[in-house]
Amino acid sequence: MKDYLIVGQGLAGMLIANQLMQRNKSFLAVADKNQISATSVAAGMYNPLVFRRITKSWMVDDLLPEMYSTFSELEERLHTKLIYPTPIVKLVTEDEYRRWTSKLEDPEIEKYIQKLEKGTSIHGIHQFYGSATISDSGFIDLQALQENFHQELLHYNHLVYDHFYYDDINIQEDCIIWKGSQFKNIIFCEGAFAIDNPLFPEVTYKLTKGDVINLSIDEIQLENIINKMVFLMEKSKGEFLSGSTYNWSGLNFTAFEEDRNYLSEKLSSILNKPFKILRHKTAIRPTVSDRRPVLGTHRKYNNVHYFNGLGTKGVMLAPYFSNQMIEYLEEKKVLHPEVTMNRFR
Repeated sequence: MKDYLIVGQGLAGMLIANQLMQRNKSFLAVADKNQISATSVAAGMYNPLVFRRITKSWMVDDLLPEMYSTFSELEERLHTKLIYPTPIVKLVTEDEYRRWTSKLEDPEIEKYIQKLEKGTSIHGIHQFYGSATISDSGFIDLQALQENFHQELLHYNHLVYDHFYYDDINIQEDCIIWKGSQFKNIIFCEGAFAIDNPLFPEVTYKLTKGDVINLSIDEIQLENIINKMVFLMEKSKGEFLSGSTYNWSGLNFTAFEEDRNYLSEKLSSILNKPFKILRHKTAIRPTVSDRRPVLGTHRKYNNVHYFNGLGTKGVMLAPYFSNQMIEYLEEKKVLHPEVTMNRFR
């Protein structure tokens, strides 16, 4: 009998599996190649500030150290570069500049503002009134993580590719039976597809569809991530990524032309050079209305668990709370009150 069955192998499922590997727990993960996870599309950006209100991101001082530690360990183990520390340059209007200036008086925010200056002098970028450069920001290459981590799981027989049907599990008091195999516990890490999970109907989502486009831009090289309504970053030499949209359309994975046109229009207001769209991808974020992850155990079954709802801040949230989730299961530690699923009950 294995210790755990993990349903889902996006970012949430992978980091739960990583925690179990570090503790030498036996497990099997189930991933569906036909489901488009947010992890397979997302830019993987991390940012210590919330630009709309110019406030610190929730728990950022605790989340960032755990994020760097976790992905650094994975880089070394998988022999793959994952962490790309890159300052974000937020382009601002005159009114926004005054708001940013006032935030310099707050030491908790000021420590993340690397530079605030009038005017912009970035090759290929239109002139703006000013810019705020943010430190402790960048992106995690989630697609490289998923490809290499899945290869590791396959090597150790920890992963099967299959569509998971809820009717296939038999929940008993002392074990979970799935396709003839027994497990002590099951953890659901299904991303947006958790909306269809009949075992946890109380968890409500505000699913957010996000679009990103890959593009080429002639004669430009970006050292920073540019942000003005949308982001623009150079993910690899000569290939750029831009996004994202925020549409509340349920589980709709169609890449709409209007979303592509929206991103193109916003990019034109940033770039003073022509660009060519190479690819357009879309995925669904498992966003919860209070923007907090969802962790916990079934009302009735003590061996049925849930780790989901990472949303737009997933790369910062997943390392810290996957550790907390396994400590909760293995060491009976108490979950952070703002992430427990009891808030839905």
